[in-house]
Formats: sequence, structure tokens, C-alpha cells
Amino acid sequence: MVADGTTVWVADGCWPNAAISRIDTRTNAVVDTFVPGGNPVMLALGFGSLWAGVTANGVGAVHKGFVERIDPATGRVLGKIATDGGPPFGLAIGAGSVWAVATGTGTVLRIQPS
Repeated sequence: MVADGTTVWVADGCWPNAAISRIDTRTNAVVDTFVPGGNPVMLALGFGSLWAGVTANGVGAVHKGFVERIDPATGRVLGKIATDGGPPFGLAIGAGSVWAVATGTGTVLRIQPS
């Protein structure tokens, strides 16, 4: 879950109905739900984008993952970066970058948002 003051985004990574919901904090209503390219398990907000740590869908895909850059207004996936070594665990914004940890290897990934 991540918030910006007027909106809260919630990741529901339960396959097969995995989705990200956008909630208006003034009304507490879900105003949009969108499906990224997998099961979203964590979120971060920065550089004008919503970032989702996503595990791959399907049989045999549990050891694959991605960090997806998403347009927070539309839910459209703008980019997808593989987290070689397993699904991402831990997602943060700082020092001009997006950071993620690949669970299988413990590798820290630094993603340049430009």
C-alpha cells in the first residue's frame, strides 16, 4: 500500500484475481482497479509513477519477477524490468533511484527512473 495524500493504491497479489486498486481518500471509494502484468506484491510512489513489485503469473512462474513502472492516473504499464533471481522483495524510492531486492539471490537492484 502507498499513498500520496489524496489517493491510496493497494496491491492485491492473490492470483488469479491480482490487481491494484486506487482509492480516493476523500470518499474512501475504490475509483479504479487495474491489472498489471502479474501479481503485485508491493508498491512505491515516485518520479511521477507508481512502481509495483510483481511476481509472474502461472505454473512454474513463482521464481520470476519484475518491477513495473505504472502511470498512476491510467494504470497503464509504462515499463517492465526483470528482477533476475526471483520476485522482488522490498521496494523503495531514494537517492534518485528506485530500489528492489531479488528474493532468490538477495541482489539489490538500482533502477534509474529516466
